[in-house]
Amino acid sequence: MSDQHCPSPSVLPPALVNEGEFTALVSAEVTAGGSFYRIAARQIDLSARRAADVRFEEATFAGAIMRGAVWQGATMVDVRLRGSDASNADFRQSSWQRVAWESCNLTGVNLASATLRHVRFERAKLVLAQFAHAKFADAEFRQCQLEQADFSQSDLRGVVFAGCNLTGVRLHGANLHGADLRGSDLSDLNATAADLRGAIVGAGQLLQLAPLLGVVVD
Repeated sequence: MSDQHCPSPSVLPPALVNEGEFTALVSAEVTAGGSFYRIAARQIDLSARRAADVRFEEATFAGAIMRGAVWQGATMVDVRLRGSDASNADFRQSSWQRVAWESCNLTGVNLASATLRHVRFERAKLVLAQFAHAKFADAEFRQCQLEQADFSQSDLRGVVFAGCNLTGVRLHGANLHGADLRGSDLSDLNATAADLRGAIVGAGQLLQLAPLLGVVVD
């Protein structure tokens, strides 16, 4: 890639207008089925908070703590999260559109069966993250730690992985047609050659993929 630090033009950023007028979010308000519009959450502690089917639209989170939160079926539209900790959070079956995670800790996050459209993860820690059966559209991972993440049976068509560590990532049954893996570490992928069909890689990555492809490089 010419510049792996530049967001892909196909991934739309969150549409956030006049953020200074957003209402401050109070942690006690975040409950199951709650709906929040034009809110700002700064240094808020939502650890282990259970809020299934919660909805956020036009929202910003900065320094938020969501460790172990259980927000299954959460909807996020036009949301930006910076410097936040959502490690081991449960976002299964969530639906996100125009969502950006920047410099966040998402170790062990569960996004199985989620729908992620125009979603960007940048400088995020996603070690052991669960994305099995997730559906991606116009999404990208940039400079992310994704060691041993699970993308089994997920739809990764056209997803960009730029400058990421994909060591040990599970890709069994995933659709990687048009997925751009150039510039990422592909060591010890947990996948078959068939799983990688249609993916875009650089010539320099073929040595990493040699064992998976069943070839010997002398």
